[in-house]
Amino acid sequence: MSDRLQRVDEVDAALQEWVGRNTIVRCLAVLAAARIPSGSVTAVDRYPREVNLDHRGMIRRLRDPASSREVFVPASPLRMTDTPGISPSRIPAPDADRSEVTRLASQSRAPMPIRGSGQAPALPLACVRVIEIGHYTTAPLSARHLANLGADVIKVEPPTGEEMRSWSPAKKGIGYFFAFNNSGKRSLALDLETEEGLAILRDLIARSDVLIENLKPGALAKRGFSADELLRLNPRLVYCAVSGFGADSTYPGRAAFDTVIQAMSGIMDLTRAGEVPVKTGISCADVIGARWRSSPCWARSRCAIASASARRSIFRCRIARRG
Repeated sequence: MSDRLQRVDEVDAALQEWVGRNTIVRCLAVLAAARIPSGSVTAVDRYPREVNLDHRGMIRRLRDPASSREVFVPASPLRMTDTPGISPSRIPAPDADRSEVTRLASQSRAPMPIRGSGQAPALPLACVRVIEIGHYTTAPLSARHLANLGADVIKVEPPTGEEMRSWSPAKKGIGYFFAFNNSGKRSLALDLETEEGLAILRDLIARSDVLIENLKPGALAKRGFSADELLRLNPRLVYCAVSGFGADSTYPGRAAFDTVIQAMSGIMDLTRAGEVPVKTGISCADVIGARWRSSPCWARSRCAIASASARRSIFRCRIARRG
């Protein structure tokens, strides 16, 4: 990263010259062959017409009762093994649900009994252990949310440390982005290319409640940690596998970064500098993805701590693999 920043103008000029000599299809094919995450900027014409969005049902067509026109609304981003997520099935007419909204509002104003003990309450995930094998933003930030809720998060890093540790800007050798995404965790250096490292990870998974990772799709399975093997190791495990396009995808095994997702989802078509599509100032796809991925982990993990002995006995469910 530091080398690229020092020569960014030279790199941009060379890349732009190469792109200008080729078609989009040719560029994507060459980059894919080199396993470099890439994607074209999807145009938004009423909605972004992109095959993977359609395949995963991420956009729904519904009738607007006020205008009688067909409109497009987002579907649920949560797709898990056992629960597909809830998507809107209708757009209510104006005031059609006022009585129900009023009823719910009156219930929310009901006084709650106060049972104070004089001590601060335990954080909701205080009895949960999370193993994170994360790089860059989405998985690390999602695990940081769980740490903020009290979970004991163990971050597994390669012997040289996660690459973002040294990314600029940095202070005393620690990058700001790394510090932001990884506060509140413990780190463990493991070489997953060795039998010793794999054995330690296997033992950790067997004694934990949640595993979240954003390695390239299939990378963990190649090391002997397929979904079936994880279920055998730990039947109560909540497994969250983060990928750019989803486990059920028209692009199986394809890697992505935030900029690729912003391009292919249509965000960059709407965010321009003049006529040039650009990404948002922050990595919004990564940040929003981290927020959504921490939600099912939190919900499933919360079931595991009904008692102090939850880690040993309570959570008995099928593996929940994040789609």
